[in-house]
Amino acid sequence: PGAFAGDEWTALLESAGFAGPFRPDTLPAPVLVHEPCTGRFGARGPSAALRLLRAAGVDARPFEGAACCGGAAPFLIDAPDLSRDLGAAARAAVAASGARTLVTSDPGCLLQFSAAGGAEGSAAPVVLHLATALLRLVEPAAPR
Repeated sequence: PGAFAGDEWTALLESAGFAGPFRPDTLPAPVLVHEPCTGRFGARGPSAALRLLRAAGVDARPFEGAACCGGAAPFLIDAPDLSRDLGAAARAAVAASGARTLVTSDPGCLLQFSAAGGAEGSAAPVVLHLATALLRLVEPAAPR
Protein backbone atom coordinates (compact mmCIF):
# COMPACT_ATOMS: atom_id res chain seq x y z
CA PRO A 1 0.00 0.00 0.00
CA GLY A 2 1.07 3.56 -0.69
CA ALA A 3 1.44 6.38 1.79
CA PHE A 4 -1.67 8.10 3.11
CA ALA A 5 -2.02 11.87 3.33
CA GLY A 6 -3.44 13.61 6.37
CA ASP A 7 -5.92 11.53 8.31
CA GLU A 8 -6.79 9.15 5.48
CA TRP A 9 -5.19 6.33 7.44
CA THR A 10 -7.70 6.78 10.27
CA ALA A 11 -10.55 6.51 7.77
CA LEU A 12 -8.96 3.32 6.44
CA LEU A 13 -8.77 1.87 9.96
CA GLU A 14 -12.42 2.74 10.59
CA SER A 15 -13.61 1.25 7.31
CA ALA A 16 -11.55 -1.90 7.93
CA GLY A 17 -13.21 -2.32 11.33
CA PHE A 18 -10.25 -1.59 13.63
CA ALA A 19 -10.61 -4.62 15.88
CA GLY A 20 -9.20 -5.81 19.18
CA PRO A 21 -8.85 -7.30 21.55
CA PHE A 22 -8.06 -3.92 23.00
CA ARG A 23 -6.31 -2.95 26.24
CA PRO A 24 -7.76 0.49 27.10
CA ASP A 25 -5.92 0.36 30.44
CA THR A 26 -2.66 1.01 28.54
CA LEU A 27 -3.68 4.65 28.11
CA PRO A 28 -3.93 6.52 31.44
CA ALA A 29 -7.46 7.96 31.62
CA PRO A 30 -8.94 10.34 30.98
CA VAL A 31 -7.54 10.76 27.48
CA LEU A 32 -7.86 14.12 25.74
CA VAL A 33 -7.96 14.02 21.96
CA HIS A 34 -6.43 17.13 20.39
CA GLU A 35 -7.90 17.97 17.01
CA PRO A 36 -5.17 19.75 15.02
CA CYS A 37 -6.14 22.99 13.32
CA THR A 38 -5.91 21.28 9.94
CA GLY A 39 -8.48 18.70 11.05
CA ARG A 40 -10.90 21.12 12.69
CA PHE A 41 -11.89 23.02 9.59
CA GLY A 42 -14.92 21.44 7.98
CA ALA A 43 -15.09 18.65 10.56
CA ARG A 44 -18.54 17.39 11.46
CA GLY A 45 -19.06 15.50 14.67
CA PRO A 46 -16.37 13.61 16.56
CA SER A 47 -13.05 13.16 14.78
CA ALA A 48 -11.92 9.78 13.52
CA ALA A 49 -9.33 9.75 16.32
CA LEU A 50 -12.00 10.20 18.96
CA ARG A 51 -14.24 7.55 17.38
CA LEU A 52 -11.41 5.00 17.10
CA LEU A 53 -10.30 5.47 20.71
CA ARG A 54 -13.86 5.29 22.04
CA ALA A 55 -14.56 2.17 19.97
CA ALA A 56 -11.57 0.59 21.72
CA GLY A 57 -13.08 1.33 25.14
CA VAL A 58 -10.92 4.35 25.98
CA ASP A 59 -12.33 7.18 28.10
CA ALA A 60 -11.56 9.64 25.27
CA ARG A 61 -12.76 13.22 25.41
CA PRO A 62 -12.36 16.08 22.95
CA PHE A 63 -9.73 18.61 23.96
CA GLU A 64 -11.49 21.92 24.42
CA GLY A 65 -10.25 25.16 25.86
CA ALA A 66 -7.50 26.13 23.42
CA ALA A 67 -7.97 26.77 19.74
CA CYS A 68 -4.33 26.17 18.80
CA CYS A 69 -1.24 24.57 20.32
CA GLY A 70 1.01 27.13 18.58
CA GLY A 71 3.23 24.39 17.19
CA ALA A 72 2.78 24.69 13.44
CA ALA A 73 6.33 24.65 12.06
CA PRO A 74 6.24 27.87 10.00
CA PHE A 75 4.28 29.63 12.74
CA LEU A 76 6.71 28.44 15.40
CA ILE A 77 9.60 29.89 13.38
CA ASP A 78 7.92 33.08 12.11
CA ALA A 79 6.12 34.08 15.33
CA PRO A 80 7.92 32.38 18.24
CA ASP A 81 6.51 34.68 20.94
CA LEU A 82 2.92 34.19 19.84
CA SER A 83 3.56 30.47 19.38
CA ARG A 84 4.92 30.25 22.94
CA ASP A 85 1.88 32.11 24.31
CA LEU A 86 -0.54 29.85 22.44
CA GLY A 87 1.37 26.80 23.66
CA ALA A 88 1.16 28.02 27.26
CA ALA A 89 -2.60 28.56 26.94
CA ALA A 90 -3.05 25.07 25.47
CA ARG A 91 -0.94 23.48 28.22
CA ALA A 92 -2.96 25.32 30.87
CA ALA A 93 -6.17 23.98 29.32
CA VAL A 94 -4.75 20.43 29.41
CA ALA A 95 -3.74 20.85 33.06
CA ALA A 96 -7.16 22.26 33.98
CA SER A 97 -8.86 19.26 32.40
CA GLY A 98 -7.17 16.78 34.74
CA ALA A 99 -6.26 14.59 31.77
CA ARG A 100 -3.47 12.08 32.21
CA THR A 101 -2.98 11.47 28.47
CA LEU A 102 -3.09 13.77 25.45
CA VAL A 103 -3.36 12.29 21.95
CA THR A 104 -2.85 14.24 18.74
CA SER A 105 -2.43 13.20 15.12
CA ASP A 106 -0.23 16.15 14.12
CA PRO A 107 3.56 15.86 14.51
CA GLY A 108 4.01 19.63 15.06
CA CYS A 109 1.40 19.67 17.82
CA LEU A 110 2.96 16.54 19.32
CA LEU A 111 6.34 18.26 19.52
CA GLN A 112 4.85 21.44 21.00
CA PHE A 113 3.01 19.55 23.75
CA SER A 114 5.89 17.15 24.43
CA ALA A 115 8.48 19.89 24.78
CA ALA A 116 6.34 21.83 27.22
CA GLY A 117 5.98 19.38 30.08
CA GLY A 118 3.30 20.00 32.69
CA ALA A 119 1.79 23.29 33.74
CA GLU A 120 3.21 24.74 36.95
CA GLY A 121 2.17 22.62 39.92
CA SER A 122 0.86 19.71 37.86
CA ALA A 123 2.24 16.50 36.46
CA ALA A 124 2.89 16.45 32.75
CA PRO A 125 0.37 14.34 30.86
CA VAL A 126 1.58 11.49 28.66
CA VAL A 127 1.63 12.95 25.13
CA LEU A 128 1.20 10.46 22.28
CA HIS A 129 0.74 10.48 18.54
CA LEU A 130 -2.52 8.80 17.58
CA ALA A 131 -0.67 5.97 15.82
CA THR A 132 1.30 5.20 19.00
CA ALA A 133 -1.86 5.31 21.14
CA LEU A 134 -3.67 2.90 18.81
CA LEU A 135 -0.67 0.56 18.74
CA ARG A 136 -0.60 0.47 22.56
CA LEU A 137 -4.23 -0.56 22.58
CA VAL A 138 -3.50 -3.73 20.63
CA GLU A 139 0.12 -4.28 21.67
CA PRO A 140 0.65 -3.09 25.26
CA ALA A 141 4.43 -3.58 25.06
CA ALA A 142 4.62 -0.94 22.29
CA PRO A 143 7.15 1.89 22.69
CA ARG A 144 6.22 4.48 25.25
